Amino acid sequence: MNKAGFTQEYLRDEELRSLLESVPVLQDKMIVDLVNGLEVAQEHIRLREGGSQDVFTRAWDALTGRTARRQQNIDQNLTKGLYTASIWLENLQAGQIQTDRALAYVSGKLAETRNGVHKLVLKHLELKQTVKDLEERLQEMERQYQKRTSELQKELQSIGLRQSALIHMNKEFDKWEGGGYKQFAPLTQMLLVIEALNWGPFGIYDAANPEFREQLYYKCAIVLENKAGIPEKLMPTVNWILPMLQEKETHKQMFSYLLQSESEQGTLQSTILRSLAWKQGDADASEFIQTELDCTEQAIPFVFSSRRLSERLLKESRGRLEREGMHVSGF
Repeated sequence: MNKAGFTQEYLRDEELRSLLESVPVLQDKMIVDLVNGLEVAQEHIRLREGGSQDVFTRAWDALTGRTARRQQNIDQNLTKGLYTASIWLENLQAGQIQTDRALAYVSGKLAETRNGVHKLVLKHLELKQTVKDLEERLQEMERQYQKRTSELQKELQSIGLRQSALIHMNKEFDKWEGGGYKQFAPLTQMLLVIEALNWGPFGIYDAANPEFREQLYYKCAIVLENKAGIPEKLMPTVNWILPMLQEKETHKQMFSYLLQSESEQGTLQSTILRSLAWKQGDADASEFIQTELDCTEQAIPFVFSSRRLSERLLKESRGRLEREGMHVSGF
């Protein structure tokens, strides 16, 4: 076949393949024609085999050309059938190739999708872990914030309470120095100031932080020296208590009400209370007080300086209020 014929035949096959792809029913028609052609060829072969046994028939068919025509029909039907089969197989193969390509493409896309899903799962797990870490960090930050807030609140409360305690202490000593307790004996004045401090903000703050105690002791010594003329030196305990016996009866009752306690026997305050029971006509006041001091279960120093006396009275007053639940911090 020359080049032009080959090109024309190739184009015709291509057109046929295109038609088979666009009109699928042609494939069914080609298969039916192939089957019919094979049946016709089979019939020709059967007739030829049947006639080949008679010599006369065989000679006559050869003379008339029937044998050649029959063989030609058989060859044509076989050729057309083979051609149709080849076209159908080629088209089937092309379809199979396209199907394989589509399957390969789909498999590739599925692999990509699977990889994408795997990466998405990994990203999700990473994101989940990141969110978990972030949540833990936020919880830790919240705990630190709450802790810091609590510390700041306590610090502010401490600062506020400290300021209140300092103001309270200065207020009481200003009152003392200003003559607010001048109608009482020196020891009574100091007792009243210490009682007032223990019942207010100073007592609350001092129970947790005794930073102002030394300042209180020095203030007591300074006021006693400036207002009562009592220097900061040792003085017999009897001489501290003796002026209190000259107080008015109402003052003595007030002291008894403030200082009475069943659980503080043997203290300096209980000795003061018993000493206030002295009356005119009894034994000498100094001897009476000394007798009370000697009867005390716990030893009380025979002498006190202003600072040591204020320290002893503050301790006993604080203990008495705490034992009886009357301390202001318990309200």
